[in-house]
Amino acid sequence: MPEPIGFIVVSLVASEEEGGYASVCPELGIASQGETAEEAIANLRDATLVFLNTIEQLGQRERVFKERHIRIHSQEPTGASVKLRQPSQIASYLVAPITGPRHKSALARA
Repeated sequence: MPEPIGFIVVSLVASEEEGGYASVCPELGIASQGETAEEAIANLRDATLVFLNTIEQLGQRERVFKERHIRIHSQEPTGASVKLRQPSQIASYLVAPITGPRHKSALARA
């Protein structure tokens, strides 16, 4: 795997729905589901990584990150917090390495 040029942090939030759990990454607009909250978060993590790889391959990363106000951190963040709208929600976060060409406009000075 190539050396990362930076890292992003996105929220992964699961909510109980009828018959299981729905999960969403609000920053990227990605959703998934699972029978348990843990499965829903794991499925969402996988879907998010596939999405990130796809936008990189299509040359759309810079545009998507700019539109969604996603910062690329030059160093790996050590923690993050997720704001929940409902007490019944379960949250996690994903620190994803970003590879590919460097775009100075996307890199945050961290």
